Amino acid sequence: PEPPVLMQAIFLTASTFLGQSRQNEVMSLTQEIRRSKNSNETEFQRFRTEYYQERFDDLINRQIEIISEYLSGYDQFIQTWLYASLAKPIDSPYIASSKDLQKIKMFYGNAFEELSAGLFLPACLNNITCGRDYDQFDQMSLTKYLGINKANRANPFIENHEFYLLHDEFDSTLRNSTHHRGFRLANESKEIIEYRSGDAGQWKRMHYTEYLLKCNKIMFCMMRLLSMQVLVAHDMI
Repeated sequence: PEPPVLMQAIFLTASTFLGQSRQNEVMSLTQEIRRSKNSNETEFQRFRTEYYQERFDDLINRQIEIISEYLSGYDQFIQTWLYASLAKPIDSPYIASSKDLQKIKMFYGNAFEELSAGLFLPACLNNITCGRDYDQFDQMSLTKYLGINKANRANPFIENHEFYLLHDEFDSTLRNSTHHRGFRLANESKEIIEYRSGDAGQWKRMHYTEYLLKCNKIMFCMMRLLSMQVLVAHDMI
């Protein structure tokens, strides 16, 4: 009955973006956070208060930048949002307009950067669940983890089924192509994108509609992560 406080509003926005059919995903992630907390509440609170909270404002500001970038290209992304929400493949005759490609060509790469930067949260929670200190991985420290290639940031918790929701769209090749001038429309068609990672990489192809779908899917990962970030930072478990 009362207007939600800011953090509740952010959580509500993030979870609502996923669509009604995916609300169970937020519940699954919430339960996984609770599992980490219940396994060692002292270590969970140490992580939350000594490490995570001081980084939270910066994480939220960076998330808001991605949301703003998504909204600036909303007329493009909305063409495939429903397909992403329902986990449906693009219908073969479906063609999306690529007239605003320049506006959104960097979105996937930017979202990948922010998503990978935030994956230390599930990684540390997974450490706690596994009976370790939050900053101690199976084969490395948190400091070393933060220095590895961002494409490998999900590896330490790759076997955690619930946290897969946070990286079910995580294409480093596509990210590299958008950030290193390896992303273009094919000469013979305005509906086909060509991309490659590095100057010597082989050109790959995808339909523009598939790129839009992948952008929505990685945005879903971002919103799942955002909901977790709020829950952990404010202990809303």
